[in-house]
Amino acid sequence: MLVLELFDGSSSGASEAIFHDSIETSERTSVTTLKFVTRVFFRAAGPVISVVLFYALGDAWTRGELRTVFYVGVSLSAIPALLLLCFRDSSTLGAESDAVRLEDPDACFDITQSPYVALADDAGDLEVEEDPLVLEQLGNSSFEVAKYRIPRIVLMSDVFFGLASGMTIKFFPLFFKEEVQMSPASVNWIYVVSPMCVVSLSILANRLTATFGRVRVPLVFSSSGICLLLLMWYMGHELWQNKAAIVPIFIARTALMNCCSPIRKSILIDFVNKEARARWSSMDSVTQFSWSGSAVLGGLLVDKYGYGSSFLATALVQIAALSTFGSLLYYRQIIDGVHRTGVN
Repeated sequence: MLVLELFDGSSSGASEAIFHDSIETSERTSVTTLKFVTRVFFRAAGPVISVVLFYALGDAWTRGELRTVFYVGVSLSAIPALLLLCFRDSSTLGAESDAVRLEDPDACFDITQSPYVALADDAGDLEVEEDPLVLEQLGNSSFEVAKYRIPRIVLMSDVFFGLASGMTIKFFPLFFKEEVQMSPASVNWIYVVSPMCVVSLSILANRLTATFGRVRVPLVFSSSGICLLLLMWYMGHELWQNKAAIVPIFIARTALMNCCSPIRKSILIDFVNKEARARWSSMDSVTQFSWSGSAVLGGLLVDKYGYGSSFLATALVQIAALSTFGSLLYYRQIIDGVHRTGVN
């Protein structure tokens, strides 16, 4: 497992950089979403194979059955590893895929949308354009400052989301086994349906960004997912023992929390210079390693206080992640302006 994690961590940054260097800036959100949809769709193939194997082997939580399924999964991982040999730096695009840049740094900022305009009008001593409060906001919202801050905000929120996921994501199969009393095949069916729902919501979210923007859409979807996780914590065993209730809630929560990942990724890449994308993609992969660290804390919470405490802790960290991402609302016009116009 350690070797697999090292392989994934060392290859993901370079492969992501080559991928984004091969996409025109104005098309990054839609193509990144397509990649995400394809990846999630085929991720459902693993649980399908597991379902077939478990049915063939007896559908019981025995070490022998689990070992067989594990061996098959590890063997299949060699296929994507070999496909990495097909990547070529020479096939990437040039300036078409570079980070966004503006000739007019304030072109995407509309002064009439400033929350300080009303204050300036009320003061009456200065013209709106000359009011120090407005000038301060314009200065802080300059394109270069935004370009520096936006990827760092996205990265920080992704780290928080990764920490939150690690507390529960590795324990959900055990949760369904021990608390919901489901068989191995039944649990894997959940992981077949969940990616399909993630795909559907990803397509919907991508279309909604054209109207509501790349910041507000993830905020709404993720907020809904956090509310469902809090519901799972609040209802406790009363809800957990009702399969007809807990399974749909879990699937909906999973879809809502994961469907906007390509949107957040596209924001990060749009504001990172081309030569630095491999480094930033590698740093963004830290979220995968943070799963392992927070999984220890999640395991301790489950052992001492039960699954409910892990759900609550996860929701609180996700709220911190969402609050961090929410600070991008300050730069919403710049982010959405780039998204809609493909400024170069």
